[in-house]
Amino acid sequence: MEHPHLQLQRLLYLFCPEAIAPPVGDIAVSNTDTSPTTINLETTERVPRLVLRDAPVREVLALLARAAGLNLAFTTATPPGAQQGQADPAAAGGDEGPRISLDIENESVQDVFNYVLQISGLQANRNGRTIFCRY
Repeated sequence: MEHPHLQLQRLLYLFCPEAIAPPVGDIAVSNTDTSPTTINLETTERVPRLVLRDAPVREVLALLARAAGLNLAFTTATPPGAQQGQADPAAAGGDEGPRISLDIENESVQDVFNYVLQISGLQANRNGRTIFCRY
């Protein structure tokens, strides 16, 4: 005859679900597109060579927009959600805003423009012949 303790263990085993490992791989799935948005400048212009050191982002974007035949509207207003007294990204480079260094060769104006937007943390959209940039 079996010990009662062993009988109880066998009964519990029958009623307890077996442990199942969680799935491996994509556990969370989302339809949210997290790729950076790009601005279509509708130009085939290329930058043969561009070397800049500590240049104001605003000036670089204006230069690239002009090369594409477009206008640029730029704001250095405090980004939404930033608290008063918190460092403003535009203040990082003084009065001229953030600064950037580039060493680019044989890239399209559109790609360089979007690279500058991406690494500076700026957002932009285009309406007609004008590109609007903001934090």
